Amino acid sequence: MISALFPVAANMIVVLSSNYELSGFGCLLYFVSTDWMIAYALRFITEYCGYKYRKTIWERLVGAICGIDTVALFLNPWFFHAFNLEEIVLSNGHVYFKYYSLWYHYIHLAVSYLLTMICIIILIVKLVKTSALYREKYTVILFSAFVVAIWELYYVFNRSILEYSMIAYALFPILVYFFALVYKPYIATYRLFNEVLTNISEAILFFDPDNVCIYVNKRGQEILDYAGRTQEGAWDYAVEVMAGGDKFTMQDILSEGYYQCIRDYSIGVEKFTFDLELHRIVDKKDHPIGAFITARDRTEEQKRLNKERYLATHDTLTGLYNADYLYSRIEKQLIENPHQRYVIVASDIKGFKMVNDIYGRETGDDILIKIAELIRNAATGDTLYGRLGNDKFGVMLQRDKYRESIFSGDIQRMTHLREDMFYPIIIHMGVYEITDRRITPSVMFDRAFLAVATIKNDIQKRIAYYDSNLREDMLWEQRISGSIDAGLDAEQIIPYMQPQVNADGEIMGVELLARWMHPTEGFLRPKQFLPTLEKNGYVVRLDSYMWERACRTLKRWEENGWNDMYISVNISPLDFFFVDVVEIMTKLIDQYEIEPKKLRLEITENTMMYDAKRRIDTIDRLREMGFIVEMDDFGNGFSSLNMLKDMPIDVIKIDMAFLEETRDVSRAKQILESMIVLAKHLTIPVITEGVETQEQLEFLINMGCDMFQGYYFERAIPIDEFEKKYIRQGNCRIVPGSGTTQED
Repeated sequence: MISALFPVAANMIVVLSSNYELSGFGCLLYFVSTDWMIAYALRFITEYCGYKYRKTIWERLVGAICGIDTVALFLNPWFFHAFNLEEIVLSNGHVYFKYYSLWYHYIHLAVSYLLTMICIIILIVKLVKTSALYREKYTVILFSAFVVAIWELYYVFNRSILEYSMIAYALFPILVYFFALVYKPYIATYRLFNEVLTNISEAILFFDPDNVCIYVNKRGQEILDYAGRTQEGAWDYAVEVMAGGDKFTMQDILSEGYYQCIRDYSIGVEKFTFDLELHRIVDKKDHPIGAFITARDRTEEQKRLNKERYLATHDTLTGLYNADYLYSRIEKQLIENPHQRYVIVASDIKGFKMVNDIYGRETGDDILIKIAELIRNAATGDTLYGRLGNDKFGVMLQRDKYRESIFSGDIQRMTHLREDMFYPIIIHMGVYEITDRRITPSVMFDRAFLAVATIKNDIQKRIAYYDSNLREDMLWEQRISGSIDAGLDAEQIIPYMQPQVNADGEIMGVELLARWMHPTEGFLRPKQFLPTLEKNGYVVRLDSYMWERACRTLKRWEENGWNDMYISVNISPLDFFFVDVVEIMTKLIDQYEIEPKKLRLEITENTMMYDAKRRIDTIDRLREMGFIVEMDDFGNGFSSLNMLKDMPIDVIKIDMAFLEETRDVSRAKQILESMIVLAKHLTIPVITEGVETQEQLEFLINMGCDMFQGYYFERAIPIDEFEKKYIRQGNCRIVPGSGTTQED
């Protein structure tokens, strides 16, 4: 605005002065100040449009051009190359001097119009790129600059007597001032706020002090229309929704100045959730101006939260409680009802994996859904139930409402029928009456599943009850499992030896058997701890320990010149799953430098039940290394003959218990004789263990049995005792009948 004052003032000097020199100075000042006015306009417009200009090469270039033009114009009084003056007499007799252009004046005009065109181009580019909301503030400035340029051009070429373009020179900076400093922060901001309020996703309603709605944005109008309300009734509708059944008036809220709430509200058949806020507006003197209400529709968000909350507490397949939420509900119910007696019922589907394998996952899921529906229909009162995972379900109900018939009805009679295939769904259930509320619900269900485990293989009995004996068995297993590592490290596991003799009583070798001198449980025989170790996999470490003790003993025997006997060790089926038996045996043989044939390996046919081909390959590798492989408990399984056909074994061991576990001893003896004869035909030696009487010995000798093991010869005894009794004295022969009929 200041730069525009100079050309206006210079023009006034020219118009009002009748002096030649003063008029010439006015024209000179007019031309020079016009350059710098346009230069300042260019700087303003560039930065106004958001482009960097100050302290750039473009600012220096424009300044240099204007500076050169200024110097050239100030040389005009000496060279008269830009303009000259002519006397003009007006009709009223007033005399003034008007300039007429010479050759350099046109160069000056070219510079001025070049800078002006740059300003116009910058404004046009900004207009194309900017939002329609802001175009007006650029359009007016562009129009003003264009009008000034055309007006000035018209005067130059029209040669009119008076310079009317100065009106535009005065008007242009005023328009720039208004649109740059007034329009932008006020009118444009108002339009922006209006645009935001109109398109915002929240509903906004403004009210005057008399509670008349004076503004509703687009979203607010949609809600009013959907609810069948008008803008005139907006206040009453807001009161209805915000009150939510509470006894208060909107005046109570207005007196506080602010109120916020979340309300569920039904519009027709649809339910909505609104987050509502009311703000009272006052002036500086605390006089009421009005109020505004914002309503954010949280319906979808609430649905999502409800879904997430449901998924966090319910099983996605069956819709029942999941395990964690069921446990928390049980804990809460037990606390709230300390005197009420409850029972826990846990269910497990027998062979459910087979159902999935045969019929597919979709069919398995359908069965689980049906079971869940049966449980849901059978539940009454405060019964809690849920899916604990996979095919396991859990229920807690009052003790006086528990009946076996509830769980032995439709649930137990459930079957699966697909096309022409019928598959019975066998569900076992365990029941635990809650007697100890200090334990967690998960432990309560563990006890119920412990009861299930006792009937897992029984298709007739479907419901079992947890009792103290089961608990003692569980605690026993925990004690045994928890102390096996310490027992091995402290060598509480003691290797015992039981001789294997020929028909003459000569000791050919021994079987290494484990006994446990437990620090708290006392002396434990294998049948007391082996089942537990086999169940939890600790038998693998026990076997490795016994193999090492056997090799250590064989090495000592060799060093003492006792080279005639072998030691037979047991290999559990689990050993093949968890360790590399070949690698371990190789390391032991190399470490103790003993012959592999002196360390015999006893396996059972159960070893071949899984991945038989790989097991056979492993046994072949062991035999190639020189180990002798014995099949233990031959005849006790269902596939011994099949195993005998394919399995590479060197010795067969038959247990005399085969004769005791039958109703027809005569038939059993015939089968036993046939097995021994078959082995003879296959040139496989036979060892019979469990020999306890002279009659049994004579019977086996007559059948052609090669070797014997049992109490009739010798019980299992510690290594030191065996060595002292039979090896150190050179007495490696046992008189039949010198043993005992039972183990001490």
